[in-house]
Amino acid sequence: MHLNPESLSFALLISDLGSIARAANILGMKQATLSRKLTALESRVGVRLFDRSTRGAVPTVSGAGFLNQARRIVADLRAFLKAAPDLIAGDMDLRQFAMISKKSSPRA
Repeated sequence: MHLNPESLSFALLISDLGSIARAANILGMKQATLSRKLTALESRVGVRLFDRSTRGAVPTVSGAGFLNQARRIVADLRAFLKAAPDLIAGDMDLRQFAMISKKSSPRA
């Protein structure tokens, strides 16, 4: 199974905001696009991560466990990126992840 940091960051943002629509708005994409990305992630991990309704998106029991792990992974990647900026100088994928991660950080 292949998971990428972008997918994890998207799922965390949806969780933090409780809404696919609000997450899509912050990310500057259409709700349908983000919904497809979430469905693809759920397919990859083999579980439904969110219960979706007109009121928003709430993590399932399995989803909550997955998101806790994803949060740790993203935090570790952020720490890595902060500690090793010279390693990402020529790597667009990691720079994009850093930008998305910043957008998905919970607001204080």
